[in-house]
Amino acid sequence: MKGFLGALALFVLGLTLGFGARDLAVGHAPNFTALREALGQKGRESPDRPTAVFNDALATVREAYYGDPKTEDLTYAAIQGMLDSLGDPHTAFLPPEFASRFDERTQGRFLGTGGIGAELGVHELGALVGRVFRGGPAERAGIKPGDIITKVNGESIVDVEAAVGKIRGEEGTQVTLEVLRPSTGQTKTYRLTREKVVIQDVYGEMLEDHIGYLLIRSFSDTIVSQFDRELADLERKGLKGLIIDVRDNPGGLLERAGEMLARFLDGKLIVTLEERGGSRLPYFGPRGYADSRNYPIVVLINGNSASAAEIFAGVLRDYQRATLVGEPTYGKGSVQSIYDLPDGAQLKVTIGRYYLPSGDSVQRIENEWGEVTGGQLKPEIEIKNPPGVEQGKLDSDVQLQKALEVLKRKLDGASVAQAQS
Repeated sequence: MKGFLGALALFVLGLTLGFGARDLAVGHAPNFTALREALGQKGRESPDRPTAVFNDALATVREAYYGDPKTEDLTYAAIQGMLDSLGDPHTAFLPPEFASRFDERTQGRFLGTGGIGAELGVHELGALVGRVFRGGPAERAGIKPGDIITKVNGESIVDVEAAVGKIRGEEGTQVTLEVLRPSTGQTKTYRLTREKVVIQDVYGEMLEDHIGYLLIRSFSDTIVSQFDRELADLERKGLKGLIIDVRDNPGGLLERAGEMLARFLDGKLIVTLEERGGSRLPYFGPRGYADSRNYPIVVLINGNSASAAEIFAGVLRDYQRATLVGEPTYGKGSVQSIYDLPDGAQLKVTIGRYYLPSGDSVQRIENEWGEVTGGQLKPEIEIKNPPGVEQGKLDSDVQLQKALEVLKRKLDGASVAQAQS
């Protein structure tokens, strides 16, 4: 027996030295994982083994790869690959620069810099002013949508992204803009002081027959006060019917959608959240904000209406508070939470599925060819816009025209019913 144990000890020692010598010869630390596998311990995995495997792989690439890869790039790619393996497009890795933009979009304000309060787009002569935020430096100076910024601090614009970087800067500092107004052909120079900018996500206007129009572009953290302000302005002007446009609205914060719904539905169930493990949590909107609003509502939706936009429209539909007009929505029936990483990057992780008050899920279902076979939020009146139509322009926006027609019929019906009573 002693001879057997002695032979076994010599075998193990020799195997250990063999593996260690092989690895040391090529400049690596001994690979004890391979040793354990040789000794038949492959199946005895510890919870930390995947991490060890990743660290070994990362170290090997850094030491052995012919090029000079950056550890940050390798790590980010590995994180993205890990998330891709989940098969969930809404669980995502956001590198620091994208995380910062996401935070700005979610919080509804520029972070760390000041601006002039305008959205810019591409134009052959410079940067086209798309929208001007209410109360910002650009609006106060008289800059209008459709104007073209041709120079920033005396330099011609050749790239809009670069121009935005020059226009934004430290709060309290100044920027000089040369602006062309195509309607008059005149060019004017503006010297604006950069300010903390709140992104305007709600735009309101009164259409014909006292029917109001509210465009909601995102459910950001600052949206509720904007919504209240624009809605109150329409109501002061004698609002009789309301069109709420959430087309191309990618969503945002569920809590803000719930607060806005509370302007029309007092303390109602908004969604039920199904968490990991199957537990379900109901989420109710606040009470005391509906103010007996009873005018008819139409909500405009399309294939780019997603997440909180689908919740907003779907809840109003479920309580028969609004008619949906347009096209089927995107179909995002999940909820994400944001987790900060040490270097400023973020993980956006799906934490559950939500269900509308009716019990419906809008989560899109696709077949093997990528065709949508289920889910989404369907409009009661389905209608498409012709290609190239600018949404929100009543003279060409067919979906908006249909929404206006639906509200007029509702108002006419209510007038007839009131007269008969």
